[in-house]
Amino acid sequence: MEDNHRIHTLLNHFGLKKNAFAKILGYKNGTIFYHIYNGRNGISADLAKRIGNSFPEINQNWLLTGRGEMLLSETYSPDKNLIENIEDLKVRIKGLDARLELLEQKFSKIESFMDKEK
Repeated sequence: MEDNHRIHTLLNHFGLKKNAFAKILGYKNGTIFYHIYNGRNGISADLAKRIGNSFPEINQNWLLTGRGEMLLSETYSPDKNLIENIEDLKVRIKGLDARLELLEQKFSKIESFMDKEK
């Protein structure tokens, strides 16, 4: 399995987007993953270490080579508080998206009104 496929598998497993995953790992944005997806870079030892520190259930051998299983243990279960926090954040994001859409609609109406006044 290629590096980009392993990263894609991780993102799917955790239900994360590239930018969110990058921020968890201490990066400012998901550029590192875009470079991996495009084949410009592979999974570096530093990236593997960051993933291992944040997600200790991930098999480092699998991450770096593609050999073995992705998870070290089938019995791993994520922290309940973490799952609850993620679900709460998803709800908040949906609410913020709805508010943003309303504000964009209002702004569009204001722009239309201002154009008519000219």
